[in-house]
Amino acid sequence: MESSSKTTNELFSDTDFLIDQLSNSMEYYSKNDFVEFMGSELNMPPKVSKDIFDGYWELSAMDRMMNGIGDWKVFLTKCGMW
Repeated sequence: MESSSKTTNELFSDTDFLIDQLSNSMEYYSKNDFVEFMGSELNMPPKVSKDIFDGYWELSAMDRMMNGIGDWKVFLTKCGMW
């Protein structure tokens, strides 16, 4: 079972993980919780994770709901991910 989990984790990139969080879990995070979690999971610098958090909540509810993978990648680029 362990090798199966490792294979799945390797296929799920950091970007995929972050987009999954943006698409499904942001309402559960305070800014501090998000910054701490992204730091522990992705070694993301606090400034970048704060910018992502703030930018996410600046989007309209419709944009947050309708964004696809490509839209989120553009958003993350604007937040300093790459």
